[in-house]
Amino acid sequence: MQPATTNDVSASTRFKVWLSTVTLCTRVVVGVCCGVYLVEAVLLGTVLHSVVCLRPALFLHLPAGLTEVYRIYTAPLFHGGLLHVLMNMMALFVMSIMLEKKMGTMNYAWVLLMLTTVGGVLHVVITLLLEFLNVYHSMWSCAVGFSGVIFGLLVIETSISNDLERSVFGLFTVSAKLYPWILLVLMQFLLPNVSFVGHLSGILAGYLFCYGPLQNLLLPAWLVSKLQDCPPVCWIKSWDSYISDPNFKTGIPPCSICEGLSSLVTRVKSAVTVRSAPQYHHRSYRHVV
Repeated sequence: MQPATTNDVSASTRFKVWLSTVTLCTRVVVGVCCGVYLVEAVLLGTVLHSVVCLRPALFLHLPAGLTEVYRIYTAPLFHGGLLHVLMNMMALFVMSIMLEKKMGTMNYAWVLLMLTTVGGVLHVVITLLLEFLNVYHSMWSCAVGFSGVIFGLLVIETSISNDLERSVFGLFTVSAKLYPWILLVLMQFLLPNVSFVGHLSGILAGYLFCYGPLQNLLLPAWLVSKLQDCPPVCWIKSWDSYISDPNFKTGIPPCSICEGLSSLVTRVKSAVTVRSAPQYHHRSYRHVV
């Protein structure tokens, strides 16, 4: 047996150093998506796609349609081919690490779950609405891939970043706020088979997080602290790839419409509280001695 060469050792060391910079949630997401694709490619092919993909027409008939809700969570994990999964993971990788370091692992995992859920619901609603308006017919389309969530993360990243401009494929620059929309249009022209509604739903879910009600659904610091003290999470927290959750806030003021709705809800709650409070009526009694 020959001893390991200096080049082999240095390559191994460089890989370990690089791997140590990859955060935990990013590792899990990329690992699961790539692992699912490999299992599909080697053993199953695309036979599972009809079972796991997001097909809006299946949600039409209630309550039977509720049994298809699992598709909202399985569709992002499956991909249509090697190029599809590679493009998505390359687009996700660096951005995901940056966002996880800012949010913390637990909050970032929660944000991914919110974007997946809201994006999936919006996908179904928008598709059914466009079908009803006779504008776009994709009720029976079979959507898979993580790109919808990636577009949502892209909106969050450009919203909390200090960058004013972004380069589009190194060809030209656009305003950072318009960057997700430019990519949406370009991807549709360059890759006509991609899901326009899926990408649009991801962008809208990202805006709901940055400027709408989802911003208020971030895990509070006290809950994160309690969860991190639980035995399984406490063990995971000791890993180098786990980012302890800071008290992350987007720092983005909500839009005026959302502020108005929030103010209205607060006033309604106050009115209901006052009305439901017990009323004590004081009466004076005349005592006859």
